[in-house]
Amino acid sequence: MALDPKTRAAIEGALGYAFRDEALVEQALAHRSLLSEHRARASNEPLEFLGDAVLGFLITEMLHHRDPLGAEGDKTRIRARLVSTPTLVGIGRSFDIGSLIRMTAGEEKNDGRTHEKVQEDAVEALIAAVYLDGGIEAARGVVTRLFQPRLDEGSLATKDAKGALQEFLQAQGLDLPTYEVESLEGPQHRQRHRVRCVVGGEVLGRGEGPSRKKAELVAAHQAWEILKTRAATEG
Repeated sequence: MALDPKTRAAIEGALGYAFRDEALVEQALAHRSLLSEHRARASNEPLEFLGDAVLGFLITEMLHHRDPLGAEGDKTRIRARLVSTPTLVGIGRSFDIGSLIRMTAGEEKNDGRTHEKVQEDAVEALIAAVYLDGGIEAARGVVTRLFQPRLDEGSLATKDAKGALQEFLQAQGLDLPTYEVESLEGPQHRQRHRVRCVVGGEVLGRGEGPSRKKAELVAAHQAWEILKTRAATEG
């Protein structure tokens, strides 16, 4: 299946990198469900595995250059935040990665496009695709573009995610977020709260947790990541 030109343009615009080998982009966006229908020779899972390692190395390198004599524990915590699911999902959602992933109709009906693991894997696979296509320097450029703003601020390492989001919105002159309950499931002693974070009428984050507060923190984290990526891209 040939890659749609609009999809390629969206990916290259978001990454700030022009691919030479389009097949790598196709694979990076190929969900494993396509294998069952023989619509893809390989899924993005092998690339996700490589991308996870490449990203981890480059983030570690960034942290070292930023503070060569800094404490290992502090760097470890920041690295964990930068390569976490909420951060990667936030980056992917900033350019609507869910709509670009290739998958079967059945997987799409099961809300496959909105699954965080699916989106996270696609982002890591794209980083691997850049590495294979252009080498470590190309991958370093993409990772710097996407992650440097988060490294510079480090707000979520020291602040409550809701507070960090509110401060960002106030600085940009935007409306403050609202948090809406989507569902409440399970028995009283094991309830799961699901909420969404809405900014300017747009749902920018979703969170789940054992309490509404914890679910709101996850949703705020996702929204903050998306807005930061948009600001960095537009800037």
